[in-house]
Amino acid sequence: SVPELVLEVGKTHDLSEDASVLYLQTLALVNPTAKSIKLWNDWKPAQYKKATKELVAHPEKLLLEAKRARAGRAHFLPGAWEALKSPLPPLETWKLPLYGIERREEGGLVIPLGRIVPLEPLHLIFEAAWKRVREDDRPAYEEVG
Repeated sequence: SVPELVLEVGKTHDLSEDASVLYLQTLALVNPTAKSIKLWNDWKPAQYKKATKELVAHPEKLLLEAKRARAGRAHFLPGAWEALKSPLPPLETWKLPLYGIERREEGGLVIPLGRIVPLEPLHLIFEAAWKRVREDDRPAYEEVG
């Protein structure tokens, strides 16, 4: 839904089109499981594997490979993880503002509508995610000092 962003991501990070698509989807979507990504993009398993390898091997480590409960995938944005209880999907902490989710001072999350759903059209969520990256608010582990 955002072909111009796919091109920009590819140029910015020197990525193939498939890796650019996967990076944007991983940045913006709540639950980009391997099965869903292959279905949405009409990709064969080898195509998905090649895109994930490119992102993991990238000098900026755009994705990392890990195991996380209930994730349905093995590739994630670097940074903190929200291991939410079912029926909510677990997701990267970096994505919370994209879905209007706020952290309470006393702990816990305020989730609009009680479900993690897009509050605006997906193309705007893709644009918001990429804008954060362009403005140097990239997914990363926090420095502890």
